[in-house]
Amino acid sequence: MSIVPSMLPDFRVRQRDYLLEISRALTQELDLEKLLARILRISIEMLAGQAGIIALKHDDGWRVAAAHGIAPAFLSYLSPLLAEEKVRELDVSELNRMLKELTYTASMGLLNGTGLPLATRGQVIGVIFIFRNYADLFTPNDRVLLQSFADQAAIAVLNAQLYGQVSYEKQRLDALLESAADGILILDAGLTIERCNGAFEKMFGQSREEITNKNHSEIIKWKKEPQGNTLEESVANGWPLTPNATLYVEGDLERPFPPPLPVGITYAPLIDEENKLRNVILSVRDITHFRNADEIKATFISIVSHELRTPVALIKGYASTLRRDDAKWDKRTISDSLQVIEEEADRLSKW
Repeated sequence: MSIVPSMLPDFRVRQRDYLLEISRALTQELDLEKLLARILRISIEMLAGQAGIIALKHDDGWRVAAAHGIAPAFLSYLSPLLAEEKVRELDVSELNRMLKELTYTASMGLLNGTGLPLATRGQVIGVIFIFRNYADLFTPNDRVLLQSFADQAAIAVLNAQLYGQVSYEKQRLDALLESAADGILILDAGLTIERCNGAFEKMFGQSREEITNKNHSEIIKWKKEPQGNTLEESVANGWPLTPNATLYVEGDLERPFPPPLPVGITYAPLIDEENKLRNVILSVRDITHFRNADEIKATFISIVSHELRTPVALIKGYASTLRRDDAKWDKRTISDSLQVIEEEADRLSKW
């Protein structure tokens, strides 16, 4: 005996309640896993089903993203099947037909099901498939209700996916900022510091809580006039004129605790679609080693110059003396002079 007639009026009322509930709930849940579980639960209850799955479409095929009431053995068989290359290109109608055949075979004819696409903005992102354990077919009204729900669910799923992508990009950006060896600061359009990474904390000697929400000029102070225009001077002169107009400033950065730190700062602008400055990204590099290398280089050149000056002066002096026309030199004097020239030339050859 069919159990559907006695249950049908109650389901009609409940189905409308579900549509109202889902309109509120789906706009509040952004965790994709929880959202899919909720969508599936409500779909099963709406259609008096016993089980169901939600499969989402990915670049490498269909994947079961949520399941309820499905035997683990059937699910373990279904998951790799959906990822196969021949299944990967199936559209929703073909996928539904395949799922119905699998369900009918696996249940020995005891289950039937229906599936509807999760589609939004002209793009199919998944399918809901609901199973029943009685023979009555899904009515057109069932399909209309499920499709109405599926349309709302598709938008919610897409929003959750976009939220997940944004969260992933944020995590990746956080990892990039914290792993950077250079200090990184992110300023807003008013040149207030919004973010600071760990490298700049160590470099500057203050915590990020003490650095953020302060103006750029409160943190980036120079002991003496830096090489290049400061950020404030450049902005006052109309910087940036293009999105690629980077700015480089080099000097001694004053810190809460001495000594000042030699740094080179590269400023990169982030401009919005209206060509307005939105953010400024600072890359702060400690150039102490470069300064030390320059000092060592200057010292080396000074020493070499001094060491070269003496033998060159001796060679020139003896050569000039021997070439004088108003004097005649004996062989011993000439030999001694040439010996000095040869010795000094040998010294030069060692450099």
